[in-house]
Amino acid sequence: MKRYLIRYGIILAVTSNLLGATSEPQSQVSLTQGSSGTWKSEWLGVAGRTYFYQWSSDLVTWQYAPYVAFGNGGHVYYMAS
Repeated sequence: MKRYLIRYGIILAVTSNLLGATSEPQSQVSLTQGSSGTWKSEWLGVAGRTYFYQWSSDLVTWQYAPYVAFGNGGHVYYMAS
């Protein structure tokens, strides 16, 4: 998995309500290698936040994945490497 994280990067861009005084901390994203070169990423969302999934093959140029998640609860996204 370390080799994957060196060659490829994943970012969860998070937006939140700027009017709130205190922001709840964000949990870590868990990456699990699946079969046939796939990866499963999962995280717990925070109420009032929107999550945009981004990926990069060189850690310089970033692309948005066709995925948007909203609010609290568990979120999961699968991606081929």
